[in-house]
Amino acid sequence: MLSREVGDKRSIADAFLLLARTVINQGNYSGAYSVLEEDLAFSREMGDKWSVALALYHLARTAFAQGDLAQAQTMLQESLAIHKELGSKEGIGYTLRLAGQLAFQQSEDNNARPLLEESVAIFKEVGNKKETGRSLSHLAKVITSQGDVEAANTLFEQSLVLLREVGDKEGMAFCLEGLAGVIAAQGEPIRAVLLWGAVDSLRETLSIPIPLVETASHDR
Repeated sequence: MLSREVGDKRSIADAFLLLARTVINQGNYSGAYSVLEEDLAFSREMGDKWSVALALYHLARTAFAQGDLAQAQTMLQESLAIHKELGSKEGIGYTLRLAGQLAFQQSEDNNARPLLEESVAIFKEVGNKKETGRSLSHLAKVITSQGDVEAANTLFEQSLVLLREVGDKEGMAFCLEGLAGVIAAQGEPIRAVLLWGAVDSLRETLSIPIPLVETASHDR
């Protein structure tokens, strides 16, 4: 009976997450943040550490998307600690990737790279092709910033193979955008502009909102 009650409560927490994702897809990050705060409060009251860790992670992602890096860092640290306590490898992989994104956004490439490398290693270990591909894209973006465009190109291509295999079009859009940056750095601006245009069309078709934190770099 107790397990059923816990399961029912976790379903409510999952419903909060689903609602938040729906609101994010509409581009309403502040609305999603409010929903996730309710999710976190409910999960803490329920005493379910897994649900708390998930709520914290998604709050961190939403804060990051809005450009509130300090708040994202705070939420992410607690989420990572809980995932480590629970021994959730995939949870650790997700939080390390977001930690890498945070470091990169703060121009801390040398800190971002090992975090993303560890995220890639974890997702490879558990056999998650989609998230391996996504983490590879973020790692490649950091390496592009460090000036090693050949290595970045290789990682973007590896990422694209995995993301195509699993049909992750949103991940492919991010990967192709990064690849366009590499192509531009290699001295092929026309090809890069064409690829950026294709990415913009894909984003529009899929209704993928551009997080506020990425808007400045996206406006070319």
